[in-house]
Amino acid sequence: MRGHLDKAQALSLEAWELGRRCGLPDADAVLWCPLFLIWKRRGLEPELAERMEQIVRDLAERSPLRMVHEATVVQILLARGETEAARRSYDGLVTLVPTLAHDMVRVFSLVLMAENCVAFADTASAGLLYDALLPYADRFAVAAGAVACAGSVHRPLAGLATLLGRHDAARKHLAAAAAAHRRAGAYRDDGPGSSDSISIEREGAVWAVRQGAVVVRLPDTRGLGYLAQLVRNPGHEIPAVQLVAGTGVGSASDDVAVSTGSDPGIDATAKAAYRKRLAELEDEIDEAESWHDPERLDRLRDERDALVHEITAAFGLGGRPRRLGSESERARLKVTRAIRTAIRNIAKQAPALGAELDTCVSTGSTCRYDPALPSLADREGVDERS
Repeated sequence: MRGHLDKAQALSLEAWELGRRCGLPDADAVLWCPLFLIWKRRGLEPELAERMEQIVRDLAERSPLRMVHEATVVQILLARGETEAARRSYDGLVTLVPTLAHDMVRVFSLVLMAENCVAFADTASAGLLYDALLPYADRFAVAAGAVACAGSVHRPLAGLATLLGRHDAARKHLAAAAAAHRRAGAYRDDGPGSSDSISIEREGAVWAVRQGAVVVRLPDTRGLGYLAQLVRNPGHEIPAVQLVAGTGVGSASDDVAVSTGSDPGIDATAKAAYRKRLAELEDEIDEAESWHDPERLDRLRDERDALVHEITAAFGLGGRPRRLGSESERARLKVTRAIRTAIRNIAKQAPALGAELDTCVSTGSTCRYDPALPSLADREGVDERS
């Protein structure tokens, strides 16, 4: 839970070896669960991953604790791209939720099923799982006798709430999960490979939004570009005018500040950034024309026209910069709408990821991505969704 995954793996294997030497019948059962959580967060060496999968598949066939093992197999199949087989197994398990025993793996099983429900965007079953899991919201999902811990139950509840369209509830669950994790000292040392880490990177004509095994690919939009800038600079406030100008945190464009209306709206650095991007667009348009790519050509021309409009709005007669005031307000509205639209589009494919971004990203005159998931009270008066 504190991110020391190498140590966790070594201790799990040591515990298994001790159990085997003592002749404990459930040594394998105790091994697969922590290995599974490590696999989810950063992956395992192929040999160890195969060993973990074999153990859990064997247990799914012969253990009376069917749901916890089969729900795990569903996630393994999904990660491998065997969606149809995973869905068949999941559909059979959902029918068993009302009769699930109140035993040592009930909460852990429900958490796995909630994650699977979100992965399949199964809105029909989301309410059933939400109601079954809600009584345990303030607990951590611990398997059996402290074999492994999957974190705060509020987190999977947030994904289910998003599926159900209960976005306020989703944000509250995410904030509660973050508070519970902070109190427990959990996830402090997460690296880029952790399942909680979000990345947004350009892949040709599309953006790839990743969190663990979840990948969402969307066509290029300004909102995704703004969002990527925020995610690459966690914890930093970036003025909306800088995002519109295409400049980021820590650059010389820090001089482009939000103003009361009396300061120059665009400085020389931002002006150069505008011109640089316009020249790049002209080159890309020429390339798209030579490649006979009409879809890309339309997108690039739209961006060029919009940029020309921005330049016209930003500079007065003789190329003199206009005063800020209304310019910063336009930037605030434009960036807010674009980012919130991008997050909604992400949520259509990955509801839990969209809900987390919706909570972590503050928009307004300045924008910020805070992966620590600040409480709603911290965000009040800062976040604007209009």
